[in-house]
Amino acid sequence: MRIKKGFTLIELMIVISVIGILTMVITPNVTSVRTQSKNQSVTTNVMLVRSFIESRGARDAIILNAAFLEGKSYSEIMAQVLSGIKSDMTQYFSGSNALQNPFNNATSINYTHQDVRQNNPASASVVLGYSADPNAELPADVRGVGNALGKDKSFAGDVVVILYKAGYVLYGIDNSGDMIDINIIKNPPIPPVVQSGVGGGNGSSPGGINDGGPVPTGILKNIGDVVTYIKSIAIDKILRGEPLNKIWDVMKNPLNGELKTQFTPGNTSKHIVNPYNNSDSIGIYYSSSITGNYSIISVHDADAITTEDTAFSDKPGTVIVYVTSNPTGYVVYGVDQDGDNVGYTTINLSTMVTPEMNQTLANNVAMVSNILKANIKTLAVGDQGDLSNAAYNALKNLNISNSYWAPWKKIGKLSSDSFLQGYALIVSGWNMEGARYSDFKGSVAVNVLKDCTGYEVFGIDEYGNRYHYEKVVR
Repeated sequence: MRIKKGFTLIELMIVISVIGILTMVITPNVTSVRTQSKNQSVTTNVMLVRSFIESRGARDAIILNAAFLEGKSYSEIMAQVLSGIKSDMTQYFSGSNALQNPFNNATSINYTHQDVRQNNPASASVVLGYSADPNAELPADVRGVGNALGKDKSFAGDVVVILYKAGYVLYGIDNSGDMIDINIIKNPPIPPVVQSGVGGGNGSSPGGINDGGPVPTGILKNIGDVVTYIKSIAIDKILRGEPLNKIWDVMKNPLNGELKTQFTPGNTSKHIVNPYNNSDSIGIYYSSSITGNYSIISVHDADAITTEDTAFSDKPGTVIVYVTSNPTGYVVYGVDQDGDNVGYTTINLSTMVTPEMNQTLANNVAMVSNILKANIKTLAVGDQGDLSNAAYNALKNLNISNSYWAPWKKIGKLSSDSFLQGYALIVSGWNMEGARYSDFKGSVAVNVLKDCTGYEVFGIDEYGNRYHYEKVVR
């Protein structure tokens, strides 16, 4: 009979030592990968908050300028604007669009004090504050940005927004408490007639441009709200493929209805009020005259409108919106108490897509590509349908916005060349070669390679061309 031998003590000790060494090597690597993933989520949140802040820069700049002209204190003005940002941000990033701190799963937008360090990090995904120094200049570049929190790990995962008189500083906090993805967002230029704080039109009445009469904050805020909304529907029309030379015809008739939908008369939570007569009516001006009190009047038949326009000098407190073919777009201004024009703003549709938007598109492509690279080795080998499903499952919970039209956040998987607007990310179940890319403007596209070895990832720019192409293969 043969006696079966077990492991010797030395052999067992060797096996245990090897397991220990492997544990020491693998465990930190797994932890590191998880931490990197969470820091990447912070980067994504920073990008989304930046898109939101940029969309309201003109409005905040007008409110700040008007409030300083009225002689309000620095702290009162900054608190007013920051409270508005918090309110709008809380509403915008809610429900399925909520921003989540990847380290503590918090979703609140916190603003209680000027000093961001006094905000509670335990429940926050975004913390807001403003510069303590009234004379502080907006940093010229990222080298001039200091961490207002210090190196504080309790704020890990938060997006920090610091308001200055001339713009914003925006960054994320990583797992070690350091700043990442620093952004400096400068307010867009304010039209000269608003910068001066006086009427910018005919100047024919006392208190107007010749006399230096102040412009009421209410009018400037209303102008800012209308300009922001008009820009949003203009971008919408461009992304839906309306040619620029046809935009005027397309937009002039629906404009009044769209304004009424956005600024619903009679709905106190959703309207613009004339600060002089409390009217919230929205009217259309055709060719002769318009009677009654209004908060907004839209004009459909106009070309070169100038700051000297006097057609509505008898409508103080009203925001006037012209649809024009020169430039192709809109002119918006308000009428002050003296009948002068204020806040004159042109919206040229040919320049609506900015370099910053295209940079966001490139960032979105990189973000999607990095996720696929991290998962490519684990994806099952199969046909195009299998790879398409795998990519969709890896990306379907991604928090991403279309770079040209931020409210478009949907992620979809296509089975043909049919496509509905509203997407930020599309995963194709077929090869997109020859597809109508003009349908996907501002979106990120994921296409399965013909040989099923991986994917090509790219954005679609405002011309319908591929933008920032990357390939992800095994």
